[in-house]
Amino acid sequence: MDLATFWRSLAGPLSIRTIAAAALLTLGCVVSLPSLAEAPAPWPIRTRERIALVNELDFRLRSAVLPSACSKQAPVLGAEFDAISNYAANDRTAIAQLLGLHEHPQAVAVAAGSPAAIAGLAVGDDVLSINGKEPAQLPAVGGLTLSDLVHDSIVEQLSSGPVKLLIKRGGTLKELVISPRLLCPGHANLSTARNVTSHEGGNEILVTAGMVDFTRSTDELALVMGHEFAHVFLGHDKAKSLGIRRQMERDADMLGAAIARCAGYDVAKSLSFWDRFGARDKFAFLKLPTHDKASTRKQRLLAYVHETQAQCPLAAL
Repeated sequence: MDLATFWRSLAGPLSIRTIAAAALLTLGCVVSLPSLAEAPAPWPIRTRERIALVNELDFRLRSAVLPSACSKQAPVLGAEFDAISNYAANDRTAIAQLLGLHEHPQAVAVAAGSPAAIAGLAVGDDVLSINGKEPAQLPAVGGLTLSDLVHDSIVEQLSSGPVKLLIKRGGTLKELVISPRLLCPGHANLSTARNVTSHEGGNEILVTAGMVDFTRSTDELALVMGHEFAHVFLGHDKAKSLGIRRQMERDADMLGAAIARCAGYDVAKSLSFWDRFGARDKFAFLKLPTHDKASTRKQRLLAYVHETQAQCPLAAL
């Protein structure tokens, strides 16, 4: 199958990570993405762009909070991977041509200043081994792709000390040593689902491609992701009542704005997100009673912008 035929025949994008739907807290509801004909690039390339953006914000937002502010800490990597095995067998030849993926998992996003970047990992590096073990030897975990297993294995091993990666860059083999850095726990994942939503569950947050494309700036996306990270950092779990859950959402709005601000994003510019988000469905708050109306959330955050001068990074939550 040639690339032109491949792009036209795509039924939909591949989900990057599978996360259990139970206990996820939704931020929004469904709208459609533009058609492929209107998209600036084929979906595999656009997905790579989204992965890189979410990865960069993940590292910057988590770095905006001192680890001591959280009751627990976890290693951060600051990199994401892809693997040819993530794709349907009949698509792999075209994907290999388009993305340069072959038999080894490959780094596809490296956040500036992250442990991965400091170690010298670069986009396009093929991962041949992790502490001497080939990626194909990693134990399978239900629902996770090989690229997810590579990420999670590196992060898990960083809990015990530096991790050695053997990578191939072009035709050259290199050994990299990634040093541990602890931050508040959390990891942002991209789903290529087309609905405009974000969730958190456990120490994971999930951002859909629809949400990435709905936001019009990194400032807006930082506000959305900051909200979800706030839930994780505050240890929010199941609420015993609707009133408690609504207060959790309000607290996450405020802390999320503080996280975004301390990460260097412009909260004032991000607030136009709520105008567009609210205009999609003026009665969404009735369908999702755990959240205030979009206009109310905007006004509360606008007051935060004018009144708050919190020191950064955040030393307390």
